[in-house]
Amino acid sequence: MLTHRRRKSSTPVHRRGYGGLVLIAVLLVSERTAEKLAGHRISAEEVRQVSDGDRIVIRNPRPRVHGFQVLMIGPTRDGRILERA
Repeated sequence: MLTHRRRKSSTPVHRRGYGGLVLIAVLLVSERTAEKLAGHRISAEEVRQVSDGDRIVIRNPRPRVHGFQVLMIGPTRDGRILERA
């Protein structure tokens, strides 16, 4: 039987690939963000529903802004599947 030992990394968890834990403690939606969402026919309430519901959160492989960004993908109460960075 072959086993694979995982080498300890000195890189913090939040800077590693896609395996790190992501916790969304608070989801804030500014007026500007709400306007952008409305342009895509998405309400801030729908984004909150995705955040509170059965969703997945992964690191964004193509962030538009330098720094830590995530993608959140999940359903609204009406069954729409949304993806928000």
